[in-house]
Amino acid sequence: MLSRIIMLMKAAAPTYRYLRLHITDTVNDEYCVVADCRFRVGATDYPTVNMTSDTAPSPLVSTYSSRADATESAWLAFDSNTASYWRSAIPDAGPYWISLDLGAGNGINPTALILTTNATGGDLNRSPRTFTVRGSNTGAFAGEETILHTETNYTWASAGPFTFTF
Repeated sequence: MLSRIIMLMKAAAPTYRYLRLHITDTVNDEYCVVADCRFRVGATDYPTVNMTSDTAPSPLVSTYSSRADATESAWLAFDSNTASYWRSAIPDAGPYWISLDLGAGNGINPTALILTTNATGGDLNRSPRTFTVRGSNTGAFAGEETILHTETNYTWASAGPFTFTF
């Protein structure tokens, strides 16, 4: 019996191939802007390399619920350049989301979210106010996912970056 308990205690934490920032509303209940989004495990930020398109570098893939136009796609939130950003469609009033697929065999169990919003415009009203971080191994996000962190009515004092520890 003791060996079974020890085995259960040593079980690895679940990892997630797909990570999603799901934004329920923004400060002004309008469109949303995210300049940088990183998932952290220990001292390592994911993605570990800067994205250059929604499908590069391989095996990374970013997806989104909406975007303002082709120049404001989800990968811009994962390129670590706060001068570029993902912006949701206007006047779509949410909810919004951006997701990151780390690729087969590359799952992680994030312990924090690093988020910067609207660094170029300085308008904090388009910042995420209520949001969740979700992890999935199917990418469906249809109830099988795990909610890793939730913020409700978050107040932005500046564009960030801010670290939300799980």
